[in-house]
Amino acid sequence: AVPPEASNKSISNQERLQLRQKKLAPLMEEFFDWCRKHKTMTLPNSKLGKAFAYSLNHETTFKHVLLDGRLVLSNNLAERAIKTLVIGRKNWLFSQSFNGAKSSAIILSLIETAK
Repeated sequence: AVPPEASNKSISNQERLQLRQKKLAPLMEEFFDWCRKHKTMTLPNSKLGKAFAYSLNHETTFKHVLLDGRLVLSNNLAERAIKTLVIGRKNWLFSQSFNGAKSSAIILSLIETAK
């Protein structure tokens, strides 16, 4: 497995990149080779077949973390950033008017941008 320091903020982006290339790159190659090998033995429309196809179709995209140490391996920051909007979404469905909903959207956008 990739050591925690590969995504830890306490190391530099260059050190993180080197760790990823050393530890993560071989694991990714092994995984995608395994997908290619087993894809031929799986029905294409099965859930596993679709998972293999998705993984192999996005292999290049997944490997972008091996090119830049600044890229994060998780979307936790983005998830946390929109959490307040998701929690309040049901409350905002019942705005009194279109203009009120539009005003709320503008204000919330400004607040989130300022954060």
